[in-house]
Formats: sequence, structure tokens, C-alpha cells
Amino acid sequence: LHEYLNTEYTRKKLPLIYNTWLYNFGEIDYDKTIEQVDEAAALGFEYFVIDAGWFGKNSNWGADTGNWYERESVWHGRLYELSEYVRSKGMEMGLWFEPERAGAECDDLRQHPEHYLNGCFLDFSNDEAREYITETVSAVIEKYKLGFVKFDYNGTTAIDKTGSSFYRYNEGQRKFLRIIREKFPDLYISLCASGGFRIDPVNMQYCDSF
Repeated sequence: LHEYLNTEYTRKKLPLIYNTWLYNFGEIDYDKTIEQVDEAAALGFEYFVIDAGWFGKNSNWGADTGNWYERESVWHGRLYELSEYVRSKGMEMGLWFEPERAGAECDDLRQHPEHYLNGCFLDFSNDEAREYITETVSAVIEKYKLGFVKFDYNGTTAIDKTGSSFYRYNEGQRKFLRIIREKFPDLYISLCASGGFRIDPVNMQYCDSF
């Protein structure tokens, strides 16, 4: 299986990635992040990735999941400045997303509940919902000149009473991945799957690592 995947789905070599989650989890501070950038560059890392907690309007990143804009209380409008600093140190900038889930404070969940299943999962089988998340994530990638994204999935879907939504949901999720890959061919895409199903080998068509 490994031999087949490595032949069929050629991808980027796994780079040296620094991830802020392993420093202090979701507790992010601008000055401490700058210190980590300096240390990561000195150690020879190639990508600097800011994990969960960079986004939203509140201190609780779990409730703010889905609000994919920089947290003012952390960055004070300087996240682009930080991304430029990362690149000046010879590294690529990366951010964490969980495009499939919305926290209780998610703006889109409140404005468009029809975009979501069970009140928290973005419905990838819904064309309008999928277009919304594709445009939102794409805008962030472009704004901060990202070279890396980590797509996580920390949920468990409910029982499928229709017998087909699981299939339609995953087909829509792969359309999302395919579009992101086509729009940003040089982007390093990593799938993280605490909730499962994202490490399905078929997704190697669109991502670079699990």
C-alpha cells in the first residue's frame, strides 16, 4: 500500500515543521511567538505554524472555531507583520484551521445555521456552505501568504439516518480539498484527524502529509 501511494501520489518531502501548539497549547502571545520564530529559525526549521488560538474574538478558541480572522487581543493587527517576519527568517508561514466544525460563537453558524449539520458541522454537501468555507480559507491563505495549512477535525459526526449523508459529506469535503490544492499548488497541506476519516488514503490526492 505504501509503495502504491508513494508512486501514485507524489508529494512534497516532509519538511522540518515548528508548531506553536507544543509550546503552550492554545495560549498564544505575540511577544512569545516572536521569540519562538527566532528560536525555530536558529534551529533550522523550514515552516513555522501557529496552531489553534490565533483566530476569533474571545479567549476560548474552541467556542470561536469557525471565526477565521486574527484575534485582535493577541495580534493587535500585526499577524501579517509576523508572517512577514517569519519569511524574513527563511521559513514559510503556516496556520491551523478546522474548516469542518463551528464553535458556539461562530459568526457564520449564527447567521447561516442552514450551513451546518447538528448545529456544529459545516455541511460540505451543501454547495453554498462549501463555497463559503472555500472562499474564507482561501482569503486567509492569500492575505498572510501562507506556505502551510493544517486542516484538523476534532469531532464525531452523528448517526446518519438517511443512509447517504456520510458519503455526500465526504465527497463535498474532498471537493473543498481539491479546490484548495488547485488554487494553491505550492501550499503544503497537512491533514490532522483527531475525529478520524481524514487519513483515508484517497486524500493523498490533495494533501502532503497526515
